Amino acid sequence: MQTAQKYIDRFFAKTRLDQANSFDGSPCIIWAGATGTKNGNGRYWDGQRHWVASQFAYALQHGEIPAGMRVWKNCGTQLCVNHLHMELITEADVGRRATDRYVSPPTFRCCGREKTPENSYGGPGSYQRRCKHCCHKSQKQWRKKPGVQDRINAQQRARKKQADN
Repeated sequence: MQTAQKYIDRFFAKTRLDQANSFDGSPCIIWAGATGTKNGNGRYWDGQRHWVASQFAYALQHGEIPAGMRVWKNCGTQLCVNHLHMELITEADVGRRATDRYVSPPTFRCCGREKTPENSYGGPGSYQRRCKHCCHKSQKQWRKKPGVQDRINAQQRARKKQADN
């Protein structure tokens, strides 16, 4: 990767050292420049193209990133641009690692109840657990709306009529 020195200097001028966060004994280098992507990653212009800041830092040290590969930050700090904290992995590995890293909170956000199999919905393959109590409560409120019960009764009559035929 050929990049003019002025763009490299400008890149590192937009970073700061974070001693509080580290990985394998080296501190995180935090991107303090623009963040323009949907997921909050840093953005950088090197005079030729727009980069995700961590990808630019990796490419500076290790060369171009091969097609189909992604830069993974082992430190888990989203704005870290320390190339020592990064490695190249496949897109499939990104999905597996992101799922492994996620830890579901022990309580529901809606009501604060503890998550247990007895008090939550979420079928096979579902990544979202829903509180049974809050679901029942919202269904009751919905059914109290004007006209809703009439629609439910009409649907039930139509199903019964279809089953009879």
